[in-house]
Amino acid sequence: MNRKLLAFAQLTLISLLTTISAAGWQSEGATEKSYQQARRVLDAGIRALGGLEAISAIRNFTIAETGKQIAVEFPNPEPEYDMPPWEETTVIDFSGSRLLSRIKAWNQGTIISGSQGFWLDLRWKRAAALKSASLQNYPDLMEKLPHFLLRDAVTERAASLRWLGEGEFQGRKQQVISFVNRRGQQVSLCFDARTHLLTKYEFLYTDGVTGDTLQEHIYSGYRSAGGFQVPEGATRRLNGRVAQETRYERVEINGQLADSLFALPEGFEMVSPSSYQPPQPLTMTKIAEDVYLLQRVAYDNNVLVVAFNDYILVVESPELGASNTANERAIARIRETIPGKPIRYHAFTHFHADHSGGARAYIAEGATIVTTPGNKTFVERMAAAPFTMMPDALARRPRQPVIELIKDKKHVLRDDRHVVEFHDVGPYPHVKEEIIVYLPQHKLLFEGDLFTSTFREDVVPASDGAVLLADKIRQLRLDVEKIVGVHGRLRPIEDLHKAIEMRNRLTVKQPQQTGRESRQ
Repeated sequence: MNRKLLAFAQLTLISLLTTISAAGWQSEGATEKSYQQARRVLDAGIRALGGLEAISAIRNFTIAETGKQIAVEFPNPEPEYDMPPWEETTVIDFSGSRLLSRIKAWNQGTIISGSQGFWLDLRWKRAAALKSASLQNYPDLMEKLPHFLLRDAVTERAASLRWLGEGEFQGRKQQVISFVNRRGQQVSLCFDARTHLLTKYEFLYTDGVTGDTLQEHIYSGYRSAGGFQVPEGATRRLNGRVAQETRYERVEINGQLADSLFALPEGFEMVSPSSYQPPQPLTMTKIAEDVYLLQRVAYDNNVLVVAFNDYILVVESPELGASNTANERAIARIRETIPGKPIRYHAFTHFHADHSGGARAYIAEGATIVTTPGNKTFVERMAAAPFTMMPDALARRPRQPVIELIKDKKHVLRDDRHVVEFHDVGPYPHVKEEIIVYLPQHKLLFEGDLFTSTFREDVVPASDGAVLLADKIRQLRLDVEKIVGVHGRLRPIEDLHKAIEMRNRLTVKQPQQTGRESRQ
């Protein structure tokens, strides 16, 4: 990571006054000068791509890319990371308000045509209607080409343009400006000083695991396509670590698009909408004696709460987005429901952020973290991460994490009335270490991303993880009657068996799934 560019990005998030001072402008009209200089740089960058008039007239574009990715789905929190192959196709038709996105590694796709859209399970040929079908919901797909990022900066967000200064990236001089995008992020744009082409854009945000985080989107080289300069590929980095790296194998602008691209593929089964109404966020539901499910802590993520005689165990700490307050709110809800007992233990099923990203809140509470050996360094690194932009509970009350490791694949917490078993059932493609939580007295099992059942009444074909879960239940001789997932609702064990039967019927016609476990 270039230190000069990181310094510029940090300055944009401190305040405009700091930016002006760093540029050496103390006189009246400094803000206007900053805007004017930034506007000149942006206008030159738009001309280098093909010009604002031509960009605004783009009817459609197609990108086919290949490469590798880590994202949040790598199976091991420590280097070297496993980077599965990546293959993605994106087609956006502005003139018809249509979209096609296919990600082969995930066996998933999205199609939109006007106000109608569908999510596609490419493996099992199932489709579900989207609640909101709009191109505006997919800004990340638009920004695969820098043209639309710069167009929006000049046509919609020009008042926020500011000059940051000059820097260097990969040995080339850069001109750096900033603006506030439609998502409210203050984004730095780095332009090659010689070609005026956009080298990268970047912004700072607070991540639950890594704290202050610089996200960079780097465009690797340019070539001509359809009368425009387009990138040869793209790289996404988080704090200097490559998260995704792809090459644009094909870029077409204003091509002829077949209507069939945006139609529901033949042979796909439509999954009917569920009549089940998910609970309100932070709903605390008692599911057994001294056992609670805190539902929808973050998006659809559930948290298991067990009240022992003298203390509380909490399993899962999901944190999504940049607020980093979901688990502090969850702790307050737990205290309200179970007053007078400390939260002594906290565990998460695996290290992905939607399961562990809020663990810092429990470390701040003084809870002991129960986890697998491979996650020890992960927890320590999370606890030590800098949270200067958006201080959380641990930043306000620093303390070292206390970690209790699960040895020989099993760990038990008990008192004279309660027993909770932790079993490490990994490895499998999703992660190398995966905890399931078994409450023998209640014949209840809590899991994350294995049998992900959502809030639907019906059953979907079992994932590889669900098959693994059924095998582990048999091998460990667990007497399970009910399963509750981190994503979804309480279900009878029979639903797991039905899902596997459905998978077995369809497997004859479908290839074996590889790569990421899709969320079902």
